[in-house]
Amino acid sequence: MCEAHYITLYMITVQYPQTYEVRYTFSGAWRENVCVHGDYNGPYRNGLTCAVVGTQQPWRCYDNYYLDDCCSTCRHIKDQKNNPDCPYGDHNHTCLSIEMSECENPELKKACCERCLGGGGPPIACPLGDLSSSCSIEKNWHCYSLEQRCCSSCLPYKTNISGCKYGDRASWCPNIPPSQCYQDDDLCCEHCNNLRINASDEYCQYGDRAVWCETMTAEQCYISSNAKECCVTCKAMFTGIEGFVDRIKLYRHALEILYSTGCEYGDKADFCQKDNFKPYECYSQESRCCARCAQLRINQTGCKYGDRQSGCAEIDCEDPIRHHACCYTCRNWRAKPAMGDIRVVAY
Repeated sequence: MCEAHYITLYMITVQYPQTYEVRYTFSGAWRENVCVHGDYNGPYRNGLTCAVVGTQQPWRCYDNYYLDDCCSTCRHIKDQKNNPDCPYGDHNHTCLSIEMSECENPELKKACCERCLGGGGPPIACPLGDLSSSCSIEKNWHCYSLEQRCCSSCLPYKTNISGCKYGDRASWCPNIPPSQCYQDDDLCCEHCNNLRINASDEYCQYGDRAVWCETMTAEQCYISSNAKECCVTCKAMFTGIEGFVDRIKLYRHALEILYSTGCEYGDKADFCQKDNFKPYECYSQESRCCARCAQLRINQTGCKYGDRQSGCAEIDCEDPIRHHACCYTCRNWRAKPAMGDIRVVAY
């Protein structure tokens, strides 16, 4: 059976009532290898020619339309590149502007195959300028959707903020208070970046979350939900208090527990905050009293809330069952050797 391959057959020109060019192109497996008529000589509606494809926009050859019409040019590009995995170089002009570190993204690495596989050097901000004559950027955030067509016009709006290439994405961002950045830092990335007081502290990078934090007392800061809302105020409360280093460690630990255990709204029962609530009750009420128990937790392996009962004494440590119940009291206890284990050493 004979395998059929199709190429451009002919072109006709009609002059009535206007001049039209009609080109019949049938594509097949030999697109660039069978190039009987060579490149299409005339410009396209967008003003592009095969010469421009060859010298400035080789990625057009990935499009079957240009691969057919500019078959000679595309074949020449492919021979020059000599890379089956990247026959016409990068797939678009924006690849010249990426940092080499961005090539860790698999999709970007494939699209920018030439740049990522040896096209090093500093990135070029806008290699071809605007690709449209209608670029009129009124607001900086328009560049998030228009940067490929209007990269030159967008350059003045570009920032050096990671994840915030063209600044805020909404007009109301300059009016928000720091506390709102906890919810809208993606939309208002530039404004919130300027309001950030501690980038290394993920829990408190924009300060207190509520206006009522000004009325907080030191005692209230021991409640984890308050410590989260009023992180700056509560830190200030601990400063100057005897043993404040340990208290800050406790506060930080309680805050971490709050974030990691689904305790965003604090305790689930009223009795958790009563004065007569004992630390050992956390062994059975940890899920209901998550905020209070996070506050009472200690750094003791296997004994995170201290003794499991009241009235523990060192004498209890000799009994294995009582030893477990009195884990904190018995933390440093060592069993006395049995009489048969005593050895007399003569000197």
